[in-house]
Amino acid sequence: MGSDFTILRDKGFTVEARAELEVVHRLYRANCAEWEFFRTAYLGGREWEEAQLLYRYLNETAPQLGERLKQTPLENHCKSVVHTYSGFVWRVPPKRSFGGLEGNRAALALHVNADKEGASLNEFMKGVQLWASVFGTTWVVMDKPAVVHYNTKPLERGVAVSDLQDVARMQRSMYNDLSELMQMVRGSNHKTLVKNKGDDASTGAGGVIVMHEDTLPEKKPYLLQADAEALLGLLQAMEMKVEMINRMAHLTPVRTYRSMAASGVAIETEFQILNTLLAEKAAQLALTENQLFRIFCRWEGVDYDAANVVVTYPQRFELRDRRADLDFLVRAKEVTAKIGSPALQREIDRQLARVVLEVV
Repeated sequence: MGSDFTILRDKGFTVEARAELEVVHRLYRANCAEWEFFRTAYLGGREWEEAQLLYRYLNETAPQLGERLKQTPLENHCKSVVHTYSGFVWRVPPKRSFGGLEGNRAALALHVNADKEGASLNEFMKGVQLWASVFGTTWVVMDKPAVVHYNTKPLERGVAVSDLQDVARMQRSMYNDLSELMQMVRGSNHKTLVKNKGDDASTGAGGVIVMHEDTLPEKKPYLLQADAEALLGLLQAMEMKVEMINRMAHLTPVRTYRSMAASGVAIETEFQILNTLLAEKAAQLALTENQLFRIFCRWEGVDYDAANVVVTYPQRFELRDRRADLDFLVRAKEVTAKIGSPALQREIDRQLARVVLEVV
């Protein structure tokens, strides 16, 4: 640090200026640990394992915990939620009208290679949206000032709610449940032998136990085995937590295998809630991109309002249950055959063909 101070002093920086440069913003200090947790939950894999997010057993040693971390897989619901949102938002790409920038070579270059590494503007903005889904915000630096992209409406300048706010914690809870499940399965397949210190026992199938001559009959060796009911209860608890994640993320219609019929009104309501959430994400993307083009126009010496650059993202998302629609149309076709209306028959056939192609 001494050499850094010398450089700052030589450049005319005072001690006060140096101290100001090292100040950590209050919002960063308050949210840094949370953001790192969301990042780890999204990435999974080695990042998740190295974070050591298993709850430690009483008297468990570091090597024992390390072994349990290696043995416990992760079902990454956070990544699934983020990419499900992204898949819906980007199913229909945005429309861009460059107006006065139509023949601008820099604008064309930005459209085909936004990050100077070959990613198109669509791919770049998809990455912006994806990481905003993880952190709540993404900062896009084109020039001063940087543009803040918010996942949804901001809580305050630079901070918005992450899509993983609650899902990440539930994922950690399920991760610990899965570790417990692994231990219980191992306990069921490999029973624990309880014996006296003086008894001699061989391992493996058909093992022999030689009881010490002083062993009392009531203290003969016995086996301990995990309770099967407890194992089933844990499995049911994990299934319940998956359903909770789906409800938290408003993804019950698209991430749940329905074992029982749900009412059409209930399904439609779920789709409407999800559509509202996706529309808000799309609106934030449009706002961010228009702000970026405002900076771009200033950079190119073009009046933004006169250029009439327009970027629009879809505001309605097709979220219907196509298989349910297909079942309905098949039944409608049977009813139409009894009615005997050729016009209605042709319309149902047209709808059937469209839905079949979409399902397939």
